Amino acid sequence: MDAHTWTRLRQGVALLNEARQAEDAAGLREAAARLTGLGPGLTPAGDDVLLGFMARGWIQHSAICNPYSVIRELEPAWAEKGKTSRISRAWLEHAAAGRFAEPWHDLRAAMSAADVEAVCRAMARIAGIGATSGRLALLGAFSMP
Repeated sequence: MDAHTWTRLRQGVALLNEARQAEDAAGLREAAARLTGLGPGLTPAGDDVLLGFMARGWIQHSAICNPYSVIRELEPAWAEKGKTSRISRAWLEHAAAGRFAEPWHDLRAAMSAADVEAVCRAMARIAGIGATSGRLALLGAFSMP
């Protein structure tokens, strides 16, 4: 990924985290709009980050980052036809509904059990998804406090 895309990705992640912490619906929409479709690949980098962000909320079920309370703000960003790839849009729609790949379920269970070794194994499995998708999803999941 080129330096310009990385810069835009970092800016989008920062905005996403600021909006989440402030419970700012307009900021969430803006961050999602900036991230959706950003970068090359079958699932663009920004989409992978958004998936990870939603996974974190699903794992934590916290009031601040509950996917079911913030998804209404994020979904319009990828629902627009042509904004991202069809496969990426499908992944985001599944994430918005709380449906994630098996390694995310393993991570959730390991974190709930405070099993450090299992957390590491699950994160390694997630990191291995796609060329960069898993690592970027982990960035989206764990780049926030």
